[in-house]
Amino acid sequence: MNSTQIQQAKNILEPNFQKLLQNAERDFNFVLTKQGLHNKQPVTLYRFEPNESIHLEQQHVSLLINDTTKNLQGLVRLLPKYQSSSQQVSKEIALQITLNFLKDYAPDLLENYNNNWINTHNETIIVDGKKTH
Repeated sequence: MNSTQIQQAKNILEPNFQKLLQNAERDFNFVLTKQGLHNKQPVTLYRFEPNESIHLEQQHVSLLINDTTKNLQGLVRLLPKYQSSSQQVSKEIALQITLNFLKDYAPDLLENYNNNWINTHNETIIVDGKKTH
């Protein structure tokens, strides 16, 4: 990515990025943008990693932003600190977490959202050269 693309992305992401991420995550490097459609709407995926270039199967934070409204459409935080061997929260608790998240970060989606439930699964990522899940 060139410096103009990075600055344009930062201008779009700044309000969402600062609210959503913790301090260490804000230092991640901007490694990828990818445009596409989500629910028939033009969107851009922004991916951030601790490394300076994209590495698949690595820890990352990704935001999906609607290109027209600039509203947040999705968030992924695949980080080892969220690794847990404890029981996954129930579908009902996950729904409440979703509603609280939308209320705080994307209230425009409260009237039209879809909370997709994913059963417990292990997803391996590489951190400091070691696989973890």
